[in-house]
Amino acid sequence: MKMLGKWLGCAIFALCMSSAMAQRLPASDVYVTTTSGAVDRRPMAPPVVYVAADGSGDFNIDGKDDQVEINAALKFIAEHHNEGYTTVRLQGRLVYWLSAPVRIGSNTILTGDGHVCLRVIDHANWARNEPIVGTIETTGTHDVEIFGFEIDGNDENNSDLDPRTGRVRNLGQYYYTGLEFTGAGNINVHHMFLHNNMNDMFKVTRCQNVKYHDNIVYKTGHAGIYAVNCQNVEVFRNNITNRTSSAIRPDSVNHLKIWGNIVTSLSGSGGVQIQKSNANPMDDIEIYNTVFYETNGSAVNTTVRGGAGNDKNARDLHIHHNIIYDTGYLKGPNYGGGGVSISGFHDTVIENNVFDGNCDSAIAHPAVRNAKTSGTAQFVTIVRNNIISNTRAKRSPGVAMRCDPSGTYMFKSERNCFFKNEGGNFSDMRGVISKHDLIEVDPLYVSRADRIYQLKSKEGRWDGAKWVRDDATSPCVGAGRIDGARIDIGAYGYPPMKKKLFGVLGAGI
Repeated sequence: MKMLGKWLGCAIFALCMSSAMAQRLPASDVYVTTTSGAVDRRPMAPPVVYVAADGSGDFNIDGKDDQVEINAALKFIAEHHNEGYTTVRLQGRLVYWLSAPVRIGSNTILTGDGHVCLRVIDHANWARNEPIVGTIETTGTHDVEIFGFEIDGNDENNSDLDPRTGRVRNLGQYYYTGLEFTGAGNINVHHMFLHNNMNDMFKVTRCQNVKYHDNIVYKTGHAGIYAVNCQNVEVFRNNITNRTSSAIRPDSVNHLKIWGNIVTSLSGSGGVQIQKSNANPMDDIEIYNTVFYETNGSAVNTTVRGGAGNDKNARDLHIHHNIIYDTGYLKGPNYGGGGVSISGFHDTVIENNVFDGNCDSAIAHPAVRNAKTSGTAQFVTIVRNNIISNTRAKRSPGVAMRCDPSGTYMFKSERNCFFKNEGGNFSDMRGVISKHDLIEVDPLYVSRADRIYQLKSKEGRWDGAKWVRDDATSPCVGAGRIDGARIDIGAYGYPPMKKKLFGVLGAGI
């Protein structure tokens, strides 16, 4: 089942907590506050201002409306940057109860000692578009770092009737977004445990230079991260379990890297949902070294919408060295199949991935209705050096690659290994050019049952700790090509100088 994700979740959480504890600063030489949170005297030791509950902080919470003290500390930082203050640190093994949002300003670090939980109170009665953590400035916030604590949206106790709208607050309806920034730059959110909120866990709009990494994100109310009209976004080493929308949802975002994540879902859609809604370019997007498993919809899907011609600069998406298994278990063809579905993007390259046990299709182009066959395909997707195995039927035949026979979309399939795909390898040869593919060839995984998708090798392979020799050699070993050089087909098909490094990573996934 999901033991792989659970094990990795625990590992990442342990890393998060150990990192936070390693950075813990002593709460010494501080001044006690009044019960209202007002500072009796100015804190003495820049750069840190402490918030605590035991009287040792510069600001001390009392378990009620605790955002008052946190916001007072953040405001103090904002007003005293020129004196060297940069950081608000939340102390203690306890819950800070929020009856209103926390507001952070520019040039500020908000961190915790690894045990603090910010939790929305029961029946908080917040209006729409009020995030749990937002900004002091309406727009233009910059240079913010948030790490080392927990945010609990307390969704189970906040599905109340909104008197402003007369409707029940439901998931995905703009209530209790986790963290939100608009028109911001240089935002870094990492080593957090973020869970059980009712909308996007992290939403950035018109932002630049955003990093979201090393977080555990669980039971999101909408996307795990929703980025709209942004530039230079990097999402990496997160463990994301979504239940509404997708884990990672970039809309009109360019210079985007998604790597090293573990992505699954309880319900909702799928893994990465790439959308293009305007004429701005989307021509630098890379998704790699990520494990997608048991997602409700596709692991990755793309769509282009809006005005005519928006697809002209939607191109060069690169999806490589990922492991994608048992995805698309519910929605299937509604999202083009369980693995990767490409619509509206030119010159996509899908290479050196493992697709195993995906529902309906592993890689799909949309079926273009009422389209006339043209001599030249408008959209071409290059698929090479992948292993596609055990694709299964759910709501449509379990075909490895679902093709578009109209000629609008074309697959160039080269040196892929196909094995035991229930509905066959290609839905229609009119939508594909196949060259040097290995048809019905067992890739000889080390252990499919244990999700170890390395290839068996008599000569030896790196298992993450040592070199081991197997009783057989996979036909995929050395059968791939990259820039003319021989590489392995599948997710471990790196050039020789990188092979040992990826073996270490592979042992982790």
